[in-house]
Amino acid sequence: MKNQISSDGLLPVLYAERLALAKAENIALRYPDDVVIGADTIVDFNGQIIGKPSDSTDARRITEMLFGNPHKVITGLAVLRLSDRIKMVNHDTTIVYPRQLRNGQIDAHIEGGSWA
Repeated sequence: MKNQISSDGLLPVLYAERLALAKAENIALRYPDDVVIGADTIVDFNGQIIGKPSDSTDARRITEMLFGNPHKVITGLAVLRLSDRIKMVNHDTTIVYPRQLRNGQIDAHIEGGSWA
């Protein structure tokens, strides 16, 4: 699986880093003398960033798409300390190879609500 560009023009790894940095900056503005850590995780399926499901129908669609197909889970990490102008941003990528789920397993997952 190669890095592809997301719909907003960013590589998914850069998008994950941007989200983590935005979270850290939001807090660091209030605490400029403290070390602040921000993190965010996204799913990259063939260059498409998969967000959180909006409802059970969307959760089913995403579950059926991802399970049985390799995809990337990317976590962006940002460490800031504004008073010292310290800023480190990085990411880690894991390729997940999930097994195919049977319809009953998907039903149980959706009904269990853990996707919400």
